[in-house]
Amino acid sequence: RYLSEIKDRYIIHEDPEGSGKYRIPYGQNLRSVRLHPFEALTVYLALRRFIRQTNKAPDFMISAIQKIIPALARPEIVDNLVAANEYLQEYRPSSGAHTELWRQLIDAWLNHQVVRIDYQKPGDEKPFTHTSEVYLFEPMRWGDGVYVIIRSRERVERDGHGIRQLKIDRIARVTPTMETFEPDMELDIDRLMKHALGVWFSDDRNPISDVVLRFTPDKAMRVMESIYVEVEEKTPQPDGSLIWRAQVANLREIEHWVLSWGAGVEVLQPARLRERIAAELRSAAGLYGE
Repeated sequence: RYLSEIKDRYIIHEDPEGSGKYRIPYGQNLRSVRLHPFEALTVYLALRRFIRQTNKAPDFMISAIQKIIPALARPEIVDNLVAANEYLQEYRPSSGAHTELWRQLIDAWLNHQVVRIDYQKPGDEKPFTHTSEVYLFEPMRWGDGVYVIIRSRERVERDGHGIRQLKIDRIARVTPTMETFEPDMELDIDRLMKHALGVWFSDDRNPISDVVLRFTPDKAMRVMESIYVEVEEKTPQPDGSLIWRAQVANLREIEHWVLSWGAGVEVLQPARLRERIAAELRSAAGLYGE
């Protein structure tokens, strides 16, 4: 019934024995997704965000977008994404070495293969090698980075779990080993990320902190429009300002976020965060002779 339509889309081979059966060669994927226009728009928005926030796109990410686009059906959506994906491919492709690094990490994740990851942490003189079990990949919420979540065997003794988030752009090398591992089925990544402003979660070295901020009236609406931590409390004040409360996993991560608001926010607690922000702002003012 649908043979002519299938022939228009795929290369097919007829059974030479004359059985009336046809074969689609391995490697061709049947497109069976049918999306309601509302669902198509949802996928479109997700892809647009990905394209806008990606500065080094491996070839398999570009081809994945190419395969998804036709299922969106509507010409105005399809044409827009085709153009955006072509721009990504031409102007922001990943290098061959970076793509290979991605492939090694994904293979390690799929096959539960232990790998050694040489990671260049900012400020360190040389990379540190993590003997790693790859568990998941997580996009940075406010930027274009992607992190790989691993269990570092070198860090297990330090905190009991050894879970680390490594920014892929900072990985110098991935070396596969012949060893495999059994995934820890009790490891709950979502629970670890519950109090993360971005991708950093709490541990014994970085305990959860109660953070209270006051946003000025001109910033209050912008804060109300977004969710910054999974569990947060926003309380509008009579003067138009806003009190923001949350339990945050890592003060170093929220420090950069608070500074991005400039004079539009005041840290009420904890005291150590307030002191760090005040010191940073004084230092910044000194650059302008203030």
